[in-house]
Amino acid sequence: MESRVRSITPILPVADIGATLTYYRDVLGADDGWKWGDPPTHAGCLLGSAELQFSLDPSLSAGSRGLSIFLNVVNIEDHYSARRNAGARIVSELESKPWGVREYNVEDCNGIRLRFAEGGFLNARREKLQGVEMVRRHLSPNELKNLMMAVQWHFDDDLEKLRVSVEEPMCTAVAEYQGNVIGTGSILGHATGNYLISNVIVHPDFQSQGVGKLIMQELDNWLSENSVPGAMVKLFTGLDRQAFYGQFGFRGPEQGLIGMNKVLKK
Repeated sequence: MESRVRSITPILPVADIGATLTYYRDVLGADDGWKWGDPPTHAGCLLGSAELQFSLDPSLSAGSRGLSIFLNVVNIEDHYSARRNAGARIVSELESKPWGVREYNVEDCNGIRLRFAEGGFLNARREKLQGVEMVRRHLSPNELKNLMMAVQWHFDDDLEKLRVSVEEPMCTAVAEYQGNVIGTGSILGHATGNYLISNVIVHPDFQSQGVGKLIMQELDNWLSENSVPGAMVKLFTGLDRQAFYGQFGFRGPEQGLIGMNKVLKK
């Protein structure tokens, strides 16, 4: 089996273990704090699903002021408001950055900069699109291909493989507007009850207007009407889309769940 790095945990030098844990708990919202040693010389905590550790070293801590750590966040607006209300020292206000994230910076009690950021899907919300019709039908191979091209998804330009992709789902919800397909989403699964949400796509011209929510509602309706009680429904998505799918009851790392995948080599 190929070896590879699985995760990274920063170990930060601090001047006071107790004060640091208290700050991270009360101001930054950390939990599961722990200490090692009596008196403690090492400690750690969780910021969401990110682990940080602290090592007692006042001299090294003094020279580490200005060190930056980049942390990916879900629901950046709420995170920013919570940290501000808790009294965090915000040294850079929340704003969109040219490198494609919404970001703000906090300086902790040891002078270390924490750069909280959320990337992708940063378009400003637009007025809800009226007149969208939701239908349940198979897409044509070209309709799926055109949507994938519009959002720059990788796909195999083989009409036979695309035909299988559009005919295989148990349900496909199609968003139509003025006679054009502007979005879709599908459910793969088995009659015994194991379902996968697949190919949720909204054409870029119609994103941030409520179309994705309509698609997910239609798929959710189908599951309510047809699913096996107690079945598990799964999907794979980026960290930046957790909040969107969370409104339909999906849970991720915050509930101890993790999606895994691998690409088979030819």
